[in-house]
Amino acid sequence: WMEGCAQTCKFISQAGSEVKKNFTFFKEGDVLFAKITPCMENGKSAIARDLRNGIGFGSTEFHVLRPGENVLSEWLHYYVRQERFRKKAKRSFTGSAGQQRVPTSFLKREKIPLPPLPVQKKIVAILDKADRTRRLHKEVEGHIDQFLKSVFIEMFGDPVTNPKGWEVKKLEDICDRITDGEHITPKRSDQGIFLLSARNIHNHNIKLGDVDFIDENEYRRISRRIRPQKGDILVSCSGTIGRVARVKDDVPFQMVRSVALLRPIIQKANPVYLEFGFDTNNIKGQIRRAVNQSSQANLFQGKIRKLKLPLPPLPLQQKFATIVENAEQLRQQHQQSSQETNDLFNALIQKAFRGELT
Repeated sequence: WMEGCAQTCKFISQAGSEVKKNFTFFKEGDVLFAKITPCMENGKSAIARDLRNGIGFGSTEFHVLRPGENVLSEWLHYYVRQERFRKKAKRSFTGSAGQQRVPTSFLKREKIPLPPLPVQKKIVAILDKADRTRRLHKEVEGHIDQFLKSVFIEMFGDPVTNPKGWEVKKLEDICDRITDGEHITPKRSDQGIFLLSARNIHNHNIKLGDVDFIDENEYRRISRRIRPQKGDILVSCSGTIGRVARVKDDVPFQMVRSVALLRPIIQKANPVYLEFGFDTNNIKGQIRRAVNQSSQANLFQGKIRKLKLPLPPLPLQQKFATIVENAEQLRQQHQQSSQETNDLFNALIQKAFRGELT
């Protein structure tokens, strides 16, 4: 879990750690489980490995699960990665709608199947093999993303330095609408029309594995202010901010306020160019400087409007959009295979904790 830590982790001295009351202490082999939405719902967890001096400190935004002598770290880690477990944990949420969390009391009550260690090792080996296959499929998608980012830089130059000298525009100058989702808590339904939140927005992808619903009446009410459409750009603007995805289909949906919507003026900005431009270090750096820090990071409409992006000629933007369209066709073919692998992996985890793998 410490891979890339030199770039993403911070360190404090042992003496300094004694006064860091807002830090969570963990040891080698502990399972770290995100307790705050949306990270918990997205399955954020890890086993602490390769720690300096065998100990570590982190923010209080995760639970520390320390396995006993009769349980493998990997066994416990696979248990908390189950979709069934995360949904159960979500039902126990406490706190405000803006920052809900899994209480410690839920984990203390949770019962976990515990076969003998040799059986755990055998099952973990099976799950490890399936997990490696699943990760390989995910890496292929990462290669497609990296290819498109490289093409973007090759065609337009680095937006941070703007070596091609394109005119720089504020987003409010190239968008017809910049707004966010519903501020009044929508009345949710068991089924119906998708209601997206920040957890559903991933870079260049809208994930509906864990999505809320509203009925037709609630959809019409919210749509009086804004009705999302194909070509709109969605941005996560609360919690994990700055993830961006383009609406690729004419499927009705609505959003809560943790999702921002940008509707480019097509005579000025191609939606595909805006989507990938939003995913550059240029915009990400501006977002970091613009974020309002409270109990949870937020990026408000006013700040989004002032973000700046170089604007190349429209024909060049459209040429890039064609390349992206061809790459997305390959991605769709791969995603079907990847979904089958994920389904197999999730089915194996369920079987493991029902005692059906041995």
